[in-house]
Amino acid sequence: MDNCVFCKIVNGEVPAEKVGEDEDFIAFLGIFPKYPGMTVVATKRHTDNSYLYESLTDEELAKMHLFAKKVALTIDQTLGSFRCIQVMEGFEQNHAHIKLFPVYKGKMYGVVFEGNTQATSDELRSVAEKIRKAGVN
Repeated sequence: MDNCVFCKIVNGEVPAEKVGEDEDFIAFLGIFPKYPGMTVVATKRHTDNSYLYESLTDEELAKMHLFAKKVALTIDQTLGSFRCIQVMEGFEQNHAHIKLFPVYKGKMYGVVFEGNTQATSDELRSVAEKIRKAGVN
């Protein structure tokens, strides 16, 4: 889609710190993270509906969750979070995606959407390099 930022990331038209990728999905750092490592897992194929249960087949949805699991475990192992909250709200971009929010001990994680500031390119690059180095297995 012409105006879809996720499609532009997939096609390399918009810069993003990619941390994982396979044939069907891409994972990249969100630019407004509550905590370091907030990651977006998106389909490479554009969908006109961000609501996963309507926009993906059962097989695609299962594959997406398995890919998101690999990314989340890599984030936990690399950045020291003890789990990733998986959110599928679908309000901001009309493209199928899952958001992964790392949870760190001693940090308040009740509200992950509000009060987030934009990360600098250097901050994103540093976090992405750590995750990429570990590799999404």
